Amino acid sequence: MGGLGHLNIDQGDSGNGIAAMDDLMPTAWEEAWGAGLSTGVKTVVGAGGAMNLMYTTPTILGTTITATKAWNMGTTDTADLATGGEVIADYNYGYDGTITINPSFGTEALSGLKIFAGGHSKPHQQRAATGHDVYQGIAGITMDIGPISLGAARSGHIMGLTATTSTSHYTGAMWGVAFNINDDLSVSYGFHNSRKAGYENASEHAATEANRRIEVESYQIAYSMGGASIRLAETQGENLHFSSTNDKDTTTLSVSLAF
Repeated sequence: MGGLGHLNIDQGDSGNGIAAMDDLMPTAWEEAWGAGLSTGVKTVVGAGGAMNLMYTTPTILGTTITATKAWNMGTTDTADLATGGEVIADYNYGYDGTITINPSFGTEALSGLKIFAGGHSKPHQQRAATGHDVYQGIAGITMDIGPISLGAARSGHIMGLTATTSTSHYTGAMWGVAFNINDDLSVSYGFHNSRKAGYENASEHAATEANRRIEVESYQIAYSMGGASIRLAETQGENLHFSSTNDKDTTTLSVSLAF
């Protein structure tokens, strides 16, 4: 809309709202949890996982703000009226808000700095039922210093505890560093941690620390030459899907050719 900003309609592919900030850590190829290993890491999704409308403001003084609404949480493509809009469920609509700041203040030293934060609210509709509003949030920072990129972020989920939900909230931490050796070759290290916290029943309280925590780290290298790209990731995961008996390592190789 020119100087008035930008509107985007999305059918639930998680590209809008705080879902776009789920992991902005620098990497040579993919997120630490996205390089071929099923991890169970708890990332923020918010309204981006449902059919939604997002408004993006113009960038003013290095600051961009988005506002997103999903009218039917959990519903993606609603073509052919496949989903009724009048059913009152526990949760119907959800809201996201994000802010991204590049506070360079006209200085070259801060030109690579980015600060970002986002939140999600999903109000509980049936007040007589057991359950509460659901919230998600994420905040982080990335910095480019010449060929080196650094980043760190924290995330959290408040699950709207119900009688059948044993985990009331999750926390997450992530960081990464990438080094562009030259225009064609880059390497990176990434880490992502998810942790359960706040429990409703005795079995969750008695669970071992390993069953409450997931840790994933990934070493990656990417090389491109003309129309060819070669990418390699060595990924290690502990307590995947919150299970102390589920430690796995994987090596993933990707080769793509463009003609």
